[in-house]
Amino acid sequence: MNEIQEATKYIGQKKSVYYAWSGGRIYSTSGRNSRMSECFRLAGVKNACTFAVDQPKINSQTLISWEPDLILLWDTDPQELYSKKELSVLKAVRNKQVHVLEPPFYYDPHTLKIMYAAIELHNICYGEKENFDLEKNRRDIMTNLYGDKAAALLE
Repeated sequence: MNEIQEATKYIGQKKSVYYAWSGGRIYSTSGRNSRMSECFRLAGVKNACTFAVDQPKINSQTLISWEPDLILLWDTDPQELYSKKELSVLKAVRNKQVHVLEPPFYYDPHTLKIMYAAIELHNICYGEKENFDLEKNRRDIMTNLYGDKAAALLE
């Protein structure tokens, strides 16, 4: 956690990220007072969602007005977004800046694995300045969480 906080403290213009829930629920998101918003702060990005509530449901007009730099999905096919004509106006969609955290098991945002999601999100958004080894971090996090069972999970 200290490493990622150190890497993100000098980011001036933070990228805006919209998070859509699993299972294709693209208009269900995480507000500013959510665990996912904490993940965003750790990653050095800002939550595109402007609502303070934990789990707001929005519509396409709201998402369009937020105009995120990147759309982050967990356990959702990106075609769910790309197939929606109304979302084709979003720069994240036009620029193919829709990223899926997969496989979902490694990034479960409802567990301590959210740290791995923050590291990957940082790499996605600031790759040219990044210094995190995703594979090493995945092994460290999984080993800390699952002990001897981690080896089987990482195969």
